[in-house]
Amino acid sequence: VIAEESAAPIALTLTAVLALLYSPSVWYVRTPVVIAGLVGFLWRRALSRPLLWTALAAVLAAGVFVQRFAIEEHQILMASWCGAIALSLGAADPGETLRRNARAMVGLTFAFAAAWKLASPEYVSGALLERALLTDDRFAGFTWLVTGLSRQALEANRAAIEGLQGATASSTLAWLTSSPEVSALARAMTWYTLAIESWIALAFLLPRPGWFHHTRDLALVAFLFTTCSVAPVPGSAYLLIAMG
Repeated sequence: VIAEESAAPIALTLTAVLALLYSPSVWYVRTPVVIAGLVGFLWRRALSRPLLWTALAAVLAAGVFVQRFAIEEHQILMASWCGAIALSLGAADPGETLRRNARAMVGLTFAFAAAWKLASPEYVSGALLERALLTDDRFAGFTWLVTGLSRQALEANRAAIEGLQGATASSTLAWLTSSPEVSALARAMTWYTLAIESWIALAFLLPRPGWFHHTRDLALVAFLFTTCSVAPVPGSAYLLIAMG
């Protein structure tokens, strides 16, 4: 009981810090977010007031709308989470309502993620992750370490993709250097991701009590550890930790 009661203020404080660190950098979002953050940290009671979180949610949602074609996914989730906090703090039992909303949002986030992947032939075939392993700089070290594909080949792949982009694009076709090991790794990562995202969705969304429900923290920590070890995504990871 003590752990559950103390979790809510920790989650609120962590979310406020994340809003300051990972919200959109444009001035019309950054300025009000910084002001709201300062109010929350200088007057601690403000973090438990719906008004502060309503303002944060509105500002973040406006930033998401303006930059909707280029925004990072965690910023959409952050705006939604701030809105959920505002609604929860206005409920008769804020702590329990916040926990219920957090469980639902984590579960639905992973349920939609898994459903989108299953509905995408490019993802299910492993092609999407293989391209990421070959061309995404965040995966370069992992790809080289696990498959042995040379750094020179990975740099050439990235250069080939850059040649397709922008007004100065020099080609409409890029040939990428791959290997059987990269293809096998991409397929393994594809099905591992589908499995663990489905596990998290079910563990957070299935009614309590039940043994499967009690695996939710293990599943979420396993996902964060394995994902961030391969491709660092601190904004998304810390936000999911706060919600979890």
